[in-house]
Amino acid sequence: MSYRDKYTIMKQNTKILLFIFSFLFSQSYNDVKLFYKNGLPKEIHHYRENNNKVKLAYKTFYFDNGQKERKETTLYGLKDGQYTEWRRDGTRKIEGMYENGDKHGLWVQWGKNGRKLKEGMFHRGNKKGSWTKYTENGHKLWEKDYLEGEQIDMRYSGKNIFEK
Repeated sequence: MSYRDKYTIMKQNTKILLFIFSFLFSQSYNDVKLFYKNGLPKEIHHYRENNNKVKLAYKTFYFDNGQKERKETTLYGLKDGQYTEWRRDGTRKIEGMYENGDKHGLWVQWGKNGRKLKEGMFHRGNKKGSWTKYTENGHKLWEKDYLEGEQIDMRYSGKNIFEK
């Protein structure tokens, strides 16, 4: 084995060890920002410490019954990363991604029965590509096409969507 190969392996191992140590020695903190009158938390901020810096990682909001309402990740004070929203009964309502405060990537909305109601892509806050809407029974209702946030086409389902 050449010196260059040994150096490359040593460099890779050092990166792995640094990653493991940074993970082991980083800490998390939770701070309840608001409470309901019944004493349950309304908003909790979750912080992570790494390299002696504490940063807000994500926020969790709750209904007054203790059920999660939404969870949003943040970066430098802006929504950035995974976003999830629930209904008061605990069923998932919306899920998507943010990038630098803008909706970006796949967004999906679900009905109370857990079936998909709507899905589509955002690109830096604008609707992009094909968006699809479904009925509560799961039948495709329509598709809309978007270009740079502007609707350019719409197609209704040719099927009788009200059949059971």
